[in-house]
Amino acid sequence: MDKYDQDDQNVESMQQPRFPFGPPFGPPFRPPFRPPFRPPFRPPFRPPIAPPFIPPITPPVTPPFIPPITPPVTPPFTPPTAPPTTPPPAFIPAQPPTLFFVDPGAIRPCLFRFTFIWLTTGQAFWTFLVFVGPTSVSGFRWTGFNWVFFGTDLRNISTFVCV
Repeated sequence: MDKYDQDDQNVESMQQPRFPFGPPFGPPFRPPFRPPFRPPFRPPFRPPIAPPFIPPITPPVTPPFIPPITPPVTPPFTPPTAPPTTPPPAFIPAQPPTLFFVDPGAIRPCLFRFTFIWLTTGQAFWTFLVFVGPTSVSGFRWTGFNWVFFGTDLRNISTFVCV
């Protein structure tokens, strides 16, 4: 017997004993199958992409404001705010038929003219109208000696005559 045969005998004697009907508790133990270790998947590294360069928005440069040189505008006619300097006519005009309602458009031509007004109360007097609104008139009333400021509602005017 050579040296290798003796080694084989020694190896066989070191193995587990064999049972006539297989292992005593089922098939021989085998560890569960494990795939080789791999790190978790990561996409390849890419440096971040910078957004495209957008230059900052700057407001447009405007020249300093220089006001235009224009001559002062004066209206062709400045209505007087003072009473007339002369007394009204010395006569009393004939009274026209009484109106149901005095429209502001009907009395507007009497602005800045001597106007004789009859009120629904029976009063009658000379006026110099300086304002006609949608529902009222105002101006100066002749007292017989001087002009005084007055105003009245259009509903109070019975009729009128411009001179």
